[in-house]
Amino acid sequence: MFQDCTSLANFTIPPSVTSIEGSAFYGCSALTNVTIPYSFTNIGTWAFSYCTSLTNIAVDSLNSFYSSVNGVLFDKSQATLIAYPGGTTGPYAIASSVTNIGVDAFYNCTGLTSVIIPDSVTTIGTNAFGYCTSLTNVTIGHGVTTIEDWAFTFCTGLTSVTIPNSVTNLGAGAFDDCTSLTNVSLGSGVTSIGPSAFWFCTSLASVAIPNSVTNLGDYAFYGCTSLTNVSLGNGVSNIGSDAFSSCASLTSIYYKGNASGLDVLTFYGDTNLTVYYLPGTTGWNQWVSPPPAVL
Repeated sequence: MFQDCTSLANFTIPPSVTSIEGSAFYGCSALTNVTIPYSFTNIGTWAFSYCTSLTNIAVDSLNSFYSSVNGVLFDKSQATLIAYPGGTTGPYAIASSVTNIGVDAFYNCTGLTSVIIPDSVTTIGTNAFGYCTSLTNVTIGHGVTTIEDWAFTFCTGLTSVTIPNSVTNLGAGAFDDCTSLTNVSLGSGVTSIGPSAFWFCTSLASVAIPNSVTNLGDYAFYGCTSLTNVSLGNGVSNIGSDAFSSCASLTSIYYKGNASGLDVLTFYGDTNLTVYYLPGTTGWNQWVSPPPAVL
């Protein structure tokens, strides 16, 4: 919509406009305030992405589709958080009216330092907190069931995360390239960890995958170069290709399940690794591929 908007500071959308396309204000780095009229019915994705000075999105009170609170854009009922202004800094506590954090809602909010997600929220949308590089702490409420693809991708300041028992699915790349992440606690409700979910989390030292997990996607922990030990629950029936490849420090996998869930590509390049298995589990007498497997 605005091909060269680097000097645009304030903008009031005229009432004659009823919608804006995706990426409409993308990269308007000087934009501080946007006012949305009563006539507005649709806002495309990424509409305010990379607006690094934006602190206020205001909505006419007569608008039937959207609303704003303290500069943050919501749907009319304030159940979906649509866009958090990228120039706002510091911590943020999401209101208990919110049930859904929308796609790209906090994308590239580089001044966001911490966020509290209440129990009312059930879904954290795709790319919701992507590239929030100053985000060091996130509290995920006990109502969240799904963390969608790339939800926290490149949150390079994030050091610790607790996934509550309510979460069943971690999407593809959910925490990929969170290079400061040292501790991950996975709740007992998680059944699927998507492809590349923790790709290149290079500070992660250990991880315990609960018995509830049945599927571990391709490249799930690929390139976690500080990872030294992993506990794998007995529910895992499918482990994707290269799930733990290029984890150069990995020395121990404590696996509670049967050998049928593993293949040579699971641990490709992990030359210092030993897999430890439990009495009564099956398939280990046929295990001939590296790494070595011992009782």
